[in-house]
Amino acid sequence: MTNPKEAASLLQMTPFISLFLLAIFPYPIVSSKYFQSFDFPQQLDGCHKGQTVKSIHEIKQYLRKFGYLDVYNNHTEHEDNDEFDDILESGIRTYQFNYHLKATGKLDAQTVKQTRLPRCGVPDIVNGKRSGKKKHTKGGKSSSVHNVSHYSFFQGSPRWPSSKPHLTYQFSSTIPVTDLKTLKTVSSRAFARWAEVSHFTFSEATDEADIVIGFYSGDHGDGSSFDGPETVAVHEIGHLLGLEHSSEPKAIMYPTILFGSLKRQLHGDDVQGIRSLYGHLA
Repeated sequence: MTNPKEAASLLQMTPFISLFLLAIFPYPIVSSKYFQSFDFPQQLDGCHKGQTVKSIHEIKQYLRKFGYLDVYNNHTEHEDNDEFDDILESGIRTYQFNYHLKATGKLDAQTVKQTRLPRCGVPDIVNGKRSGKKKHTKGGKSSSVHNVSHYSFFQGSPRWPSSKPHLTYQFSSTIPVTDLKTLKTVSSRAFARWAEVSHFTFSEATDEADIVIGFYSGDHGDGSSFDGPETVAVHEIGHLLGLEHSSEPKAIMYPTILFGSLKRQLHGDDVQGIRSLYGHLA
């Protein structure tokens, strides 16, 4: 079982970005942004390699943010220009593959539409490892029944120690009193989703806690507002328990969500993921 200090350290390597600020005590992970949506200019639709189009650099920055263009780390001059180069084409192909789109390497309408959806700020690819692509097959080669899962874990599979099945949480003192009642209700339901399918139990603490919850709402300053706190809470708790993103679109751990939709129930892939990491219920 992973040492708790090691687990917290590994989890700290990945920023948790959402409407909520969640932290693991005593190694806090502080979110600095939100579950964002991105409003890319219409002229990017249809762009392909060899073109120079205004705002291409915005797509490059987006793809780099989520792990698709790490190669630009040593070539920042290319990241900031509007040239559609070989590196960008390769990054777009990987992005398209990850989101079950036709891997053309072009910014076709479906690809641009996907990039505009609200999404979690945890990268899809960390240190060259693409999340949600480690498939687990049950039944063996000779079995006619195959259950392929799409969940994934953070590098090193950090987890809470078996000696700590009960986790406590508290709310940040910066939360307006008018929002606190709603946030408590939403958070309680979100924790209950994971408690139902795992060995974990959760309760609110008045002093020192394992998880600290903050709250952001309204316009995120990125051109779009997103109000789905329970959806985001269930997703972010999954991260804090050790789950990375899933490539199953119906899973709560899928990185994006359609505008106006709510996703509160755990999918079978989410359940398989948490039980694979911590074991099945007795």
